[in-house]
Amino acid sequence: MLPARSSPIGRRLAWVAYVGTLAVSLAGVALVVGAPWFRAHGHDDASAVLYEAFRPVCHQDPLRSFHLWGHALAVCSRCSALLFGGVFGLLLVPVLRSVEAGLPRRRWLVLAAVPCVLDVVLGWFGFPNTFWSRAVSGGLLGATTPFYLVPAMVAAARELFIKTSNNNGGGAVGEPVRNP
Repeated sequence: MLPARSSPIGRRLAWVAYVGTLAVSLAGVALVVGAPWFRAHGHDDASAVLYEAFRPVCHQDPLRSFHLWGHALAVCSRCSALLFGGVFGLLLVPVLRSVEAGLPRRRWLVLAAVPCVLDVVLGWFGFPNTFWSRAVSGGLLGATTPFYLVPAMVAAARELFIKTSNNNGGGAVGEPVRNP
């Protein structure tokens, strides 16, 4: 049976999912910041590996990137803001809501995405966007996303717990676990 939100196991699973999501996000930020750090400290091979790892997801234009230690981060200002905003939002989740809370209304995510989408689409049509418009719109979307990501990760952890705890030949979500 799926652990109730108020049960100790349900709360523990929710916190494990939350901390795991935060840890992965912090690791992503560390990798993005690690690329210029390695380059600045003479570890060019490690730096090159990190820059190359982010190449498929970001254009990495140095003119559109934050710089640390005299080198561009591994992703552009919009992607950096999404990541840093995501960590900030993750830190806010347990302060503003329970990690066990369900999904907020979808409209908040849509409203947070509008500035980012407008910034991208208007740029395609020749309207100039700026370094800061990319960073602010990305940060807003990044800070909002964890309020949707955490409930999804909590639900996934609960589903995984049910499937791995159910050794009795069942396995469907919501099916009661029979104790031997």
